[in-house]
Amino acid sequence: MKRQANAVVAGLFLFVALSVFPAFAEAIEITKTGFGYSHFAGARFGAWAMLGDETVTDGVSQPVELSAGALYGEFFYAHRVHPMISAEISIGVFSQGDITYDAGSAVYYYGAKVYPILISAKFYPFSANTGHSMHPYLRAGGGVAYGTRDAIDPYYYGYDYFIEDTETKFTYAVGAGVDWAVASQIGLNLDFKYVPIKFGKPLAGFKDYSGWQLVFGVGYIFQSKKH
Repeated sequence: MKRQANAVVAGLFLFVALSVFPAFAEAIEITKTGFGYSHFAGARFGAWAMLGDETVTDGVSQPVELSAGALYGEFFYAHRVHPMISAEISIGVFSQGDITYDAGSAVYYYGAKVYPILISAKFYPFSANTGHSMHPYLRAGGGVAYGTRDAIDPYYYGYDYFIEDTETKFTYAVGAGVDWAVASQIGLNLDFKYVPIKFGKPLAGFKDYSGWQLVFGVGYIFQSKKH
C-alpha cells in the first residue's frame, strides 16, 4: 500500500514537473542579439570600373571607346541564415551615358545601361567575435546582367528615331567587404566585387561590359531574431 502511495506521489511530481518546465524554459530563453543574428537591407553607391576593351563597329565606321568608369548604384537585402553566413540579393545599375558614333555622313547617339541582378553568399570568417562592430566577409554568387540600348538617329526623315535593343547574360560575382554596425539598427557597408559581363551580341557597339565595383552603403539592421 505504501509503495502504491509513493508511486502515485512520484507520478504527480513528474506530471507537475513536465507541465511547469516548458513555461519555465520559455521564461529563461536566451535571446541571441547582435549583428550576427540580424538581417540587413539598404543601398550602395560608388563606381563601376570597366575592364572590357572589345569594340564592335555594329555598322558604323568609327565607334568611340567606352568610358573607363561609370557611376554605379544598387539596392540590397541580406538575410542572415547563420552567424557566419548571409544570403544577399542585389539589384544594381550603371550607365555609360551618351556614346557618339561618327559614320562619316551621319552621327549617331547611343545610350547603354546594364542592370546586374545577383544572389550571393556572404561568409563572415570572424563571426565568433560577436562583440566587435566591424564584420569582414567574403562573397561569391551569380545571377543575370540585363542590358538595354537606346539609339537616336537625328537624320531619320527629320525626326529623332529611337531604336531600342536588349541583351541578357548569365554571370557570377566574387568579392569581399565589411559590414559595420554603427548603431543597434543602423549599419554601414564597404563592398568590392568583380562581375564579368560579355553579351552574345553588341549592345551600343560593345559586347564586353565586365568590370569591378567599389561601393559604399548604408542600411537598416532588422531586429534580432530569437533562437
